Amino acid sequence: MDDCIKFPGYIRPNGYGQLSRDKKGWYAHRWYYTIAYGPIPEGLWIDHLCRNRACVNPLHLEAVPPRVNTARGMAPSAITARTGYCQHGHAMEGYNVITVKSGKRRCRECARRRDRERRPSKSLLAERNARGHN
Repeated sequence: MDDCIKFPGYIRPNGYGQLSRDKKGWYAHRWYYTIAYGPIPEGLWIDHLCRNRACVNPLHLEAVPPRVNTARGMAPSAITARTGYCQHGHAMEGYNVITVKSGKRRCRECARRRDRERRPSKSLLAERNARGHN
């Protein structure tokens, strides 16, 4: 998206601009949205359509539910939801999908790999047994 307007003031370490108005700290994009469109509707977050956290161009800002804002993001879970593949390229469908107690979906192939990496090798176990460790 072209024509981003970078906030000219302080940019926080997380990439968002910050300002003070009415003795209150504001994220700059929220302030600019409020000036352009009015109060932010209850329960909605301001999403940067341009994915540039320092941008305050009101045309790049949209009030959306938190779930939509998260799904549009660049977190691994959001990318998996959009592409249908885990961050390591495994298809997230059919047998390869594990649903854990929390309801989150996990890649079975990645879970297997994590388990293998965490499990001590047979040679290490044999060495431990030879030294009398159980």
